[in-house]
Amino acid sequence: MNLKTTLLGLLLTVLSFSTFAQDVPAPTDWQRENTSEYIAFVGEKWGLSESQKTELYDLRLDVMTHVAHYKKLAKDGDLTQQESKAKIQNHSKKINKEISELTGKDWKQINKINQEFWKHIESK
Repeated sequence: MNLKTTLLGLLLTVLSFSTFAQDVPAPTDWQRENTSEYIAFVGEKWGLSESQKTELYDLRLDVMTHVAHYKKLAKDGDLTQQESKAKIQNHSKKINKEISELTGKDWKQINKINQEFWKHIESK
């Protein structure tokens, strides 16, 4: 009976994560293009390897799609602005931790490169 309970718990956990993942829409063309520009910019500044760029691309695209999703939920009234902001902050912190582990950069360096990137985009 313990094994059945454990397997059921595991199944429910997997299903809850897969259901949540389905709620976040696929990236838009703009998000993909912006992420590609970001990787080129950051990759050059930080001297990232190809494998680091690939992993960073996935992380950056993940955070972009989640931010857009949480903002849409707030706009649609499914989340309050505070709930949306908290979810964005929590997800961004999680992704920034993964970026830090991947690149060896701390959160201050990550925030700085993000600001530099947006200034670069705005100057175009």
